[in-house]
Amino acid sequence: MTVNAILSTAFCLNSCDDGDVHPLSGESLGNRNFTVRTHFRELDAWPAEYTLALAAYDGPDNPVPLVKTTLSKPADSETEKIIYLANVPTAAQRLSISLMKGSVKQYDYFTTDISKGETDLTLTVAPIHLAALSHIQQLVFDNSCSRCHGANGVPTAGLNLTNGNSYASLVGQQAVCDPNGAMRVYPGDAGKSFLHSMLTDNTVEANQNGLNHTDMLDAADLVALVTSWINHGAENN
Repeated sequence: MTVNAILSTAFCLNSCDDGDVHPLSGESLGNRNFTVRTHFRELDAWPAEYTLALAAYDGPDNPVPLVKTTLSKPADSETEKIIYLANVPTAAQRLSISLMKGSVKQYDYFTTDISKGETDLTLTVAPIHLAALSHIQQLVFDNSCSRCHGANGVPTAGLNLTNGNSYASLVGQQAVCDPNGAMRVYPGDAGKSFLHSMLTDNTVEANQNGLNHTDMLDAADLVALVTSWINHGAENN
């Protein structure tokens, strides 16, 4: 084997975080290569049913990437994650770290423009907080909760989970439906937080009181986001 062939093989092996770099939309592979260096925080919210991927898209409105590589969980939050994405097609316009359900993007944790034909580019990205409130707002509250809690102008139980209102309505506020006077969100302790109980309590009592919301979210990963956010201090981030 020639030196060039060995180097080419080595690059291909290092280009795949989990070894699945491939075109997803019938697009032929290109010769653009990208490296992203970052850290991930709140690793207890690392998805199990969904996946995280470094992905290249042909535009902001298409949720199916042209090519992607699935990320493996770092050993700890202080370990720098170095992610390679090779053979990106010329048609790619955006590079993102995305939460994926199958091959379809659900949310971007980071995104940048690559429409000018950039190649062989290394990006250093600020630490990514997996369980930030801004992510939970879009993935959980906007998609599954705000229709009853604020969007109609009359928030059920006085709980407003619309964008810009959820933090003030949740953190340190007493749950009016809880006879024991629990806080909706008790920063630092999901076990003491009524919101967490609503999403996880499937007991007979909860069902009888109409407080069982365990079927509101379609993945345990979303409950894990809320749990992690609370346990890490329920910051307004």
